[in-house]
Amino acid sequence: MPIIKDAFDSLAAENDIIVIEGAGSPAEINLKQDDIVNMGLAKLVNAPVLLVGDIDRGGVFASLYGTVKLLEEDEQARIHGLIINKFRGDVEILRPGLTQLEDLTGKPVIGVVPYGHFDIDDEDSLSERLDAKAAPALVNIAVVKLPRLSNFTDFSALSRVSGVSVAYADKPAQLAGADLIILPGTKSTLADLRWLRESGMEAQILKAHAAGTPVFGICGGYQMMGRTVSDPDNTEGGGSLRGMKLLPIDTVFRPSKTTTQTRGALLEIDGVLSDLSGLAVEGYEIHMGETVRDASARPLVRLLRREGEIEDGCQTENAFGTYLHGVFDAPEAALRTAQALAQKKGVTLTGEALDTHAYKEQQYDKLADSVRKSLDMERIYRYNGGKSMTGLIHIYCGDGKGKTTASVGLAVRCAGRGNKVVFAQFLKDGTSGECRVLAKLPEVTVMAANPVGKFSFRMTDAEKRETADALTRTFDAATGFAVREHARLLVLDEVCAAISCGFLDEKTVVKFLETKPETLEVVLTGRGPSEVLQAHADYITEMKMQRHPFEKGIAAREGIEF
Repeated sequence: MPIIKDAFDSLAAENDIIVIEGAGSPAEINLKQDDIVNMGLAKLVNAPVLLVGDIDRGGVFASLYGTVKLLEEDEQARIHGLIINKFRGDVEILRPGLTQLEDLTGKPVIGVVPYGHFDIDDEDSLSERLDAKAAPALVNIAVVKLPRLSNFTDFSALSRVSGVSVAYADKPAQLAGADLIILPGTKSTLADLRWLRESGMEAQILKAHAAGTPVFGICGGYQMMGRTVSDPDNTEGGGSLRGMKLLPIDTVFRPSKTTTQTRGALLEIDGVLSDLSGLAVEGYEIHMGETVRDASARPLVRLLRREGEIEDGCQTENAFGTYLHGVFDAPEAALRTAQALAQKKGVTLTGEALDTHAYKEQQYDKLADSVRKSLDMERIYRYNGGKSMTGLIHIYCGDGKGKTTASVGLAVRCAGRGNKVVFAQFLKDGTSGECRVLAKLPEVTVMAANPVGKFSFRMTDAEKRETADALTRTFDAATGFAVREHARLLVLDEVCAAISCGFLDEKTVVKFLETKPETLEVVLTGRGPSEVLQAHADYITEMKMQRHPFEKGIAAREGIEF
């Protein structure tokens, strides 16, 4: 769990909002003790939860109700809303059911998302593409539907080329007529290689290849195309298997896993895919195996990794393989591949290269628009561990009593909602009553700086320099801690006075206000805030003195003024 928390903290340091996708049901009570992806992770990082039910699968009301009731009380409290997904029809038909669901669970239904058609990357096990049948087309590409198939989105770009049919085959007969056979990635190379052999798919692939059909393997598929696959360290259960012998390579599994983003270019390619030679590519690697080519074998792609330039993959006549996921997403890669296959069979395929990245962004924008219109987004924006998504800036100023008092009240209110608060005082020593009580609250961190304990007009030049250094350090510490710990509220008490006395650089404060996390609420107190500071404020409250006991000679009183 510490590793997971460290990974989360690393992301949180760079992003204002993090969306955590669960896996399966959060109410798998038989697996709950090992849950690190659903409610367990939500609790670890103190994240609010939105529970989503798929109405297209049926039984959505029972599913949502049952899930809520199977959770522990603290887990139920973490659920802020229910969402129904993939609804086909008039939402008003659902309305009575939604009301009853809210009454039964005590959770608001914050929206019903309609069923839509968006060409986005699917999960391997849930995609409808896997069941798509081959359609009449100029070019037919068959992807072997391995039992443990993974990363099948590698081939989405091919399916978007006009005149191309991409179908997933798990029976030998379904490979008939394919102009290209693709062996995709897999979660278990050895197990799926056995399946290939036992199902008759391997024999059919070898037969098609011998007849001139090109075969392309990616990651696990690439490993299968070699001579041997060995697992001496029991990474996949141990053992060794003969490969398909389409490529002169041997693979050995190791406990360490290669996971890296990379880019490079395809090398000189002979045969049917020669038009791809030199094409720039980029993508990622995620595999356990180490693959070695024969010294005389030709690599397929040159990649730029962090450790330097390497040659990856292998190619022979009509057989190609690489560890690079996303090779067909490169500009023109899918179109050139399809055109080369069309030319081989004597037909012409026209079209324009699709910018895969831009296309994906367009599709996700369409999905986002649909979701945004369907959900109560204002309510969702208020969910950030129960926190508002918008952090505003307050200034409490004026010559009257109450500036610090108001900021303390706000700090208590915020902490009372379970939020992290940083309360930093400038030109004060942190021994006042408010600091003592705030420090007792686990949600509040108190910092203070007044190293010489004097008013500024009584300080020597050396004491002023000492004070300036101390206040600058306190400002840096308070702001840094607030950002790092994802605080909801940061109070900078008497920061305006620290600036006007010349102990703190106003530009430094302004820069922080302009770059602070969006969710962080900031309070600045003190007399005489400059116009620059006021220009950044969302609230400005002036405490105006009408009467004060010091006019009668009454000194500051413990528990009242300090």
